[in-house]
Amino acid sequence: MILKRIFLIAFVFAVNIAFSQSNVSFKLIGFGINPLNDLNKPLYKANFIDSNGILTFEPGIQVAGEIFGSETTSVKVIQCYMKDQVGYNSGFSQVLVNFKVVNEKKYYLQFGIGPIIHYRKTWALVTDYQDEGIFDSYGINQFNVTWLSAEAEFNWKRNKYTDFAISLNHIHPRSLGIFFGMKFWISRKSQHCNTCPSYK
Repeated sequence: MILKRIFLIAFVFAVNIAFSQSNVSFKLIGFGINPLNDLNKPLYKANFIDSNGILTFEPGIQVAGEIFGSETTSVKVIQCYMKDQVGYNSGFSQVLVNFKVVNEKKYYLQFGIGPIIHYRKTWALVTDYQDEGIFDSYGINQFNVTWLSAEAEFNWKRNKYTDFAISLNHIHPRSLGIFFGMKFWISRKSQHCNTCPSYK
């Protein structure tokens, strides 16, 4: 039953992407930013940039799909896979309601809010790990649900079909990450309003 529901949601999302003002994006991340206190910071993998754990090497990839309901409002689904601060597999799934707060001819700035699920291979396997109660455990994995997360994204319009995108996102419960990549438009023209302007 659950698989059928997931398939149905994915099918509806795919149909909407095909026939609405929509895009898909692919981004890379190299580093995580950990500005807050964490009892487990001594466990973070040392790197050549920062030995204090504020900046950690966390390579990964993000894939996202976005559907616009109006010229300035969209729904965005994000899936990310990356290494975490100790080098274990981790990632997040996020759903955002996006708003264009700046919309110029060659660039635009979006801000999105929505829920997020963070997950990772359990750190209980790491020697001296201290459980702070932030993550719940499920088998050999840990996860955290946050009902309010955010993303800020700057987009530079390269041509009719592509944008260069930089985004700041909530990669772990206490961490941020900067992503760089490309956004590919399936359709820039809004199907919801015949008078809405399209990309020039």
